[in-house]
Amino acid sequence: MALTPAVGQHIKIRFAREEEQYFRSEVAEHDDEWMYLHMPIDTASSKAAKVAQGTPLWIEYQSYDGCIYRYQSEVVEILYLPMPTLQVYPPSRCTVERDQKREFVRVPVDLPVTLRWLSGEVKQQEVVYSRDLSGGGLALLIPRSVRLTVGQEVYVQFRIPNNSFDVLTQAVVSRVGERNDRGYAVASLQFRGMKESTRQKIIQFTFNRQRMIR
Repeated sequence: MALTPAVGQHIKIRFAREEEQYFRSEVAEHDDEWMYLHMPIDTASSKAAKVAQGTPLWIEYQSYDGCIYRYQSEVVEILYLPMPTLQVYPPSRCTVERDQKREFVRVPVDLPVTLRWLSGEVKQQEVVYSRDLSGGGLALLIPRSVRLTVGQEVYVQFRIPNNSFDVLTQAVVSRVGERNDRGYAVASLQFRGMKESTRQKIIQFTFNRQRMIR
C-alpha cells in the first residue's frame, strides 16, 4: 500500500488524469480519515486554482521508495485554517497507481565529499563540496585541480547529516558544466551499484530536507 505523503511534502494536482498542466501544492496535515492540502497554485501564472466542493482531483506524489504514485480524489470541503485548505480523500481510501519509473527529489545541500578518481593510471583524491543531493546522485562543485569527463567512473564518500550515516559508493559523471571566473565547475554524478538500504537513507534525508526548506 502506498504511503500517505508527509506533512510539508510537495505534490502535483491535475483536474484530469491525462492533463499536461498541473498545479503545485503541499500537504498541510493529515489524519486517519482525511488529508488536507494547501490551495493548488498554477505553476505558470502563480495564481490559485478555482476549485469547489466536489471538484475531482488527480493527486501525484513521490513516496520514500522513489516511485511516483497517483490517485483520484475530490475536494470534500474547503476549510479556512485560516488559509484556504482542501480536505480530500487520502491514498488509503482510494485506488492508487504506482509508476515503476523512479524519480528522486533533489535538494540543495552543502556537504564535504571525498572524491576519488583515476587520472591516467594515477589515483587521485580530493575533498570537494556538494551542491545538491538526491537518491539517484549528486552535484559537486569541483576546482581546477579536479578534471572529470562525462562517462568517467569515480568513487564518492560523504556523511548524511543528522543520522551520521557514511555513504561510500561508485558513481558515473553525467555532466560537467563550464568553469566560472574562479575556476570552479559543477559536475553531476549518478550513483551506480548503490545498496538499496543506503539509497533509502538518502531519500529519507532529502524528504526531510525538502520539508525544512519549503
